[in-house]
Amino acid sequence: MLGRLGFGQALVACDTETGDARRDGRGRCERIRRPGETGLFIARMAGGALKYDGYVDQSATQQKVLRDVFRKGDAWFNSGDLMTLHEERWVSFADRVGDTFRFRGENVSTSEVALVLNRAKGVLESSVFGVTLPGSEGKAGMACLVVSPEFDIDVFARHVETALPRYSRPLFVRLLGNMRVTSTLKHQKNEYRSEGYDPDRTRDPLFALVGGRYVPLTKELYRRIHAGEVSPGS
Repeated sequence: MLGRLGFGQALVACDTETGDARRDGRGRCERIRRPGETGLFIARMAGGALKYDGYVDQSATQQKVLRDVFRKGDAWFNSGDLMTLHEERWVSFADRVGDTFRFRGENVSTSEVALVLNRAKGVLESSVFGVTLPGSEGKAGMACLVVSPEFDIDVFARHVETALPRYSRPLFVRLLGNMRVTSTLKHQKNEYRSEGYDPDRTRDPLFALVGGRYVPLTKELYRRIHAGEVSPGS
């Protein structure tokens, strides 16, 4: 829990993958009002004229300011944080924008999945994101793991099966020597996401969840997945 929403603070409906606030027919944003729903946290900028100089890149700065949110001329700061509403306006942190994906009709929080994976025996660090899976709507989960010598992929599979609902289980796993991070120590998810689970894009060990077990993801298995002959996670 982060506390209660204060004066000049709100949660608005948004696309959880892109972070874009949803607008109605009048071009206005929709407040999140029902407990259990997740939305984008925004804060009103005094008078609508307060200047925000958050980034050297002006286009990036403008993305942090939402205008005409609830009425014409107002301006709100876009935090980029997704929060879940609870009773009496209490809110809890859900994820950062872009760190949530949708699979099998459900929203998956990558940070929540990573916390579960980090509790598995032998897992030192994990990075979770969504990847395209042919024939499936939305994105499928994939996890990059840094592991210790005691890590066992079969033990890990049992942990995933018991600790996560089916829709949020990583269908693909990549074992890393070291996690790539930015200068601010954030995981370089975009690079891992672009490489995906293609065996031609990495020499790291890759696995796919097939029949309840993580099996080595060979070039032949990759071909069969893309041909629709094998459906991971089913």
